[in-house]
Amino acid sequence: MMFSFLAEVSAFGQAVVTDIGPDTKSPAIKIAPGQVVTLRVRGLAKRFDSIQVATSVPLPVDFGGVSVTLRQNNDVTGVPLPLIRGDFADACAWTVVAPDPTLQPQCNDPDAGVFVFQVQMPYKLVVNGPGPLGEVRQIVADAVVSVQENGRVGRDLRVVPVLDQVHILRTCFGADQLYGEERCSPQIYHNDGKRVSASNAARSGEVLVGYGYGLGRPEVLIDAGTATPEPGLRLETPVSVQFTGLATSENMAVYSGLVPGQVGLYQVNFRVPPLPNGLPACGPGRTSNLTMIVQGAVSSDTLGLCAQP
Repeated sequence: MMFSFLAEVSAFGQAVVTDIGPDTKSPAIKIAPGQVVTLRVRGLAKRFDSIQVATSVPLPVDFGGVSVTLRQNNDVTGVPLPLIRGDFADACAWTVVAPDPTLQPQCNDPDAGVFVFQVQMPYKLVVNGPGPLGEVRQIVADAVVSVQENGRVGRDLRVVPVLDQVHILRTCFGADQLYGEERCSPQIYHNDGKRVSASNAARSGEVLVGYGYGLGRPEVLIDAGTATPEPGLRLETPVSVQFTGLATSENMAVYSGLVPGQVGLYQVNFRVPPLPNGLPACGPGRTSNLTMIVQGAVSSDTLGLCAQP
């Protein structure tokens, strides 16, 4: 049996990478230099007794004989991708538990038994420039991802390398009401390391820091799977930060680059612009009152936060 990539929450078995970036619904599966990507794989014969987690750097490129390879532009051998963690998806975690085990409803979810990898893409990834991939483009950067299990190669998955896939990390707390959507807040922090929240709102003129993935290539290239050296690495193409609904459209970004001592984690330092008096405060029913856009060369992420003048 040949194993393959699994569709993202799909019953059609179509091969799809579920990445961490904001473009998961795009028909073209995109990857960026240094991006941390989630792969869902079906059909592995290997069964792990526990969650596989990398515990040291450089990151491993093999979990018990299972590895992931990236090939570019007709490269036959490719390069192994650093592995961050791997675990079987518990698609039937919410199955009703019957008092009598023999009466337990069978789990028929097609995602049961899917193995979920977190891997990092190379910073040296050859990417396509901004603009549509039309016929006028003479050279198109190509990339193929595949999984190997003890030398047995799975099906290829073609992806499109791009300059960036900007995504600011979020923490989700679950739905606050029946059938409600999860409440997610961005990982944005004050200078003292405390999280920006409704009870600890940002203020006009304050410099904050947000953390994310997929912001692209640093000025100085390093190997994927290795920790970023001190004092961090600036982005080759810095991102911008703008706020909607305000009088100013100024770029409020102060710095953007890789976080020292971390693998594939980026930071964006930015200043909160002047805010109007009378800005409605965050509270019950209002999880944010200020909208910001982190803009890369070819992608962006929009998020809300709590602030006060």
